[in-house]
Amino acid sequence: MPLILGRISAWRQDLWGRNARRSAVALVDQAVVGATSLFTSLLVGRSEGPAELGLFAIGISMNLLAVSAQEALIMSPLTIFASRFKGGRRARYLGSTLAQYGVSAATFAVVWLLVGAVLACWRIGPPGTAEVILVLAFVTPAWLLREYVRRVAFAELNTHVALIIGAVAATIQMGLLGGLAVAGEVSAVAALGAVGAASGLTAVCWLAVRRTGMQFARRQIPVTMYRHWRIGKWILAGQMADTIYNSSIPWILVLMRGKSEAGIYAACCMIVAFANPLVVSLNNVLTPRIASAYADGGRTEVRRVTWKVTRVVAVIVGGFCLFIMVSGGFLLTQFYGEPFRGNHLAIAILACAVLVHTLGMPVARALLVLEQSRLLFRVQLIGTAATYAGTLALLPSFGLRGVAVSQLGGYVIQLGLLVVYYRTRISRS
Repeated sequence: MPLILGRISAWRQDLWGRNARRSAVALVDQAVVGATSLFTSLLVGRSEGPAELGLFAIGISMNLLAVSAQEALIMSPLTIFASRFKGGRRARYLGSTLAQYGVSAATFAVVWLLVGAVLACWRIGPPGTAEVILVLAFVTPAWLLREYVRRVAFAELNTHVALIIGAVAATIQMGLLGGLAVAGEVSAVAALGAVGAASGLTAVCWLAVRRTGMQFARRQIPVTMYRHWRIGKWILAGQMADTIYNSSIPWILVLMRGKSEAGIYAACCMIVAFANPLVVSLNNVLTPRIASAYADGGRTEVRRVTWKVTRVVAVIVGGFCLFIMVSGGFLLTQFYGEPFRGNHLAIAILACAVLVHTLGMPVARALLVLEQSRLLFRVQLIGTAATYAGTLALLPSFGLRGVAVSQLGGYVIQLGLLVVYYRTRISRS
């Protein structure tokens, strides 16, 4: 009986302890970010129509490209290394990462200016495209800076600070957009400008408060950039592989099964994507938590924390995916209409795939903390290749269910390889 009570107490601590509260705050943070994005897109779409919303979407997608690059080359390595430095060394390290952000932001600003100038001079693209690209020269550095300060807060496990930064930026952004709406000046360029102004103002205020915690040392900057590149290049390669796969599946469906099948697949993915804020919020605290464990207790502490967070992920994400499995078909029909009926099995399998993929997150983050990013890229390539092979083999006969089974199979292969590699690496002294 004492053993059973002890296990119950441990599970209660996992689900309701400090780390769980951090995950809950991170989930609220994702809700704030998502709601702000939805409000902005709705305002642009309802005020100016689909064409202007399309231009706004182009700007957002190009910003997200820059954010992905920064995440791979700066923020993911920062999350791994930040907890290993203390005092003055930590201040110099953070100062060097801020300098790295400056190089990245300046690079994107110059690229957007050149691309926008070419589009404007040669009149390439739909009307307004050049103006959107040109305004990104201001918006992207501001957005990247906001993401930088938020990720530093997550790396330090200060999830409440990240939430405050996101909430302040959201408040300023919605206030600016409201003023534009009252003045009748809503447009893609104006909306992007509001995003940039809100992001930049919030981030600069945070840096002003944190200025004593960052020091610039010229000798530290190239060292940090090299250390980040050594890990980040494989993370970036993995992101490119994911992007290629996610972009190619709709084309494969169109070519092999027609446009309707591709549309139904997109709708099914949107239903399953309800889990994304939960997965992202868990990931925001997962890597810094494991990195902190490695800095404090080495591989032994990493093993303990990884198993602990895996249990939490299994319960939380498993419950959510079970809900999608049961109600996904109903939600699909309610949101998209009768033509989408009959795809409940595909949604259930895709939800299982999300669960398997999420169960591998703690192990993958542990390997990343152990600086095994090249190995993670290899695992990702093997899983993606298996998914492609399964899709091409099963799609002609089974349609969307074949695609879903292929994705599930690919994630199962990845999970198996991750566990094997993890057990090998974590057992090393």
